[in-house]
Amino acid sequence: MVALRRFLLLCMLLYMSLPLSSQTDVHGKIQLQTAFLHLNEPSAADVWISGSLSSLRIEHSNPIIKGTLECSSSLSASPFVPEGFSHVFSVDKAYFKTRIPFFNDSFMRLSIGKMPVSWGYGLVYNAGDILFSENPSMSPASSFADISSMRSFADWAFQLYIPAGTFASVETIFLPPLEPLYIEKHITRSALRVQFLPYARFLESAELGASLQSNILLKTTDAVKLYAGIDGTIFADYNLCSSIEFSPDENETISFNKDTWSISAAVFYSFWKIGLRTELLYHPAAESADIFCMLSFSIIEQLNVQAVYNYSHPDNTMISENDDDHLLSSGLNWTPVKGFSLSLLGSANIKKPDNFTSVMLSGLYSF
Repeated sequence: MVALRRFLLLCMLLYMSLPLSSQTDVHGKIQLQTAFLHLNEPSAADVWISGSLSSLRIEHSNPIIKGTLECSSSLSASPFVPEGFSHVFSVDKAYFKTRIPFFNDSFMRLSIGKMPVSWGYGLVYNAGDILFSENPSMSPASSFADISSMRSFADWAFQLYIPAGTFASVETIFLPPLEPLYIEKHITRSALRVQFLPYARFLESAELGASLQSNILLKTTDAVKLYAGIDGTIFADYNLCSSIEFSPDENETISFNKDTWSISAAVFYSFWKIGLRTELLYHPAAESADIFCMLSFSIIEQLNVQAVYNYSHPDNTMISENDDDHLLSSGLNWTPVKGFSLSLLGSANIKKPDNFTSVMLSGLYSF
């Protein structure tokens, strides 16, 4: 009920803040899926899960202000496990953007509300995402049909974009703990980034950024994070990011935390009807690595086949080599008519298939 009242209030604010002459666009999607999972767990060796997801997005705009409101309702049922039924209603996005006149006919952009925030580069692994670095992206197998949705974190924020000439821009953001979805309670995040646009093919853009994470209840600094990233094309599209962190040690002194040092890289290349994407996440001090590889082939315009391989090597100091994970997924995606698609996906731990095996069928209608 709290989420529903919040949704109705946001709807009222959205339409009261913009004149009736503004343009309104409505989009949405409905997804149904069912899956069978085999797990090596005594309490739930075989699990059958069915669920649905429906979302609605309203965009209301005029030449000065643009407002976006997106909410979703998810329903899941698993009859063979305790508490196997759940329903969640959420407000995924609710924000306003306005333009503020700046120098030489340019405009600053002020955004307020619950909005998507994406810094750094990379869809599956992104070391430059210092605002949500404590939250790994969802499992690649679960977003097999559309990996572009994997880094779609949205949180309550105040954001200001400032153009700095033709080839650069400055962006600052503050995230208060209004709805602690991705971080603990009482934690605020403030960040600044500078983006350069050389407009060269081998280096299309570059970013430098820093963030400060604080506990407003204890009045302490939890972490200071720095990152750098580049994106361009050299025979293939590529990106590279690296981030470091300074956090309190055993003596409560802010120092370099070598275990959190991370490097991510991605390469994407397409030719004819084939697409290949490879992404890597590496922690040099912990000597852990994750690799994502996806091969896609378009049989016809409406029918695509994909294969995904995931390799994960955790921290050597805590596990043995036998605990490496090798996950292989493959499936079909069919779009018989515009706006409607069907997907069939099978996944398994190829090194230890008894630990994890799944088959998922889903249908998606979007408008």
